[in-house]
Amino acid sequence: MGIYFRRTDDGVGITGDVVKLMRAPNGEKVLLLFVHPRPSAEKWSLLMDAYAHRISPIAVEQSDVTRYPESLYVCKLAVKESF
Repeated sequence: MGIYFRRTDDGVGITGDVVKLMRAPNGEKVLLLFVHPRPSAEKWSLLMDAYAHRISPIAVEQSDVTRYPESLYVCKLAVKESF
């Protein structure tokens, strides 16, 4: 799962999309992620904390992982701040 949070030369991952959203002048800036199987709240928190640190000063806010069934996590990842 962590591969999607790294920036790779082959374009795999969400970082390019986060940067595009950050540059958009108006509107709600959201990525919708479908994560299967749903990670534990602790694992997701560690992963998102590390990702937020790496892409700082861009800030992201995610939905609560515990609100979803174990089979699938639908994550609303909102881009909140920009350079």
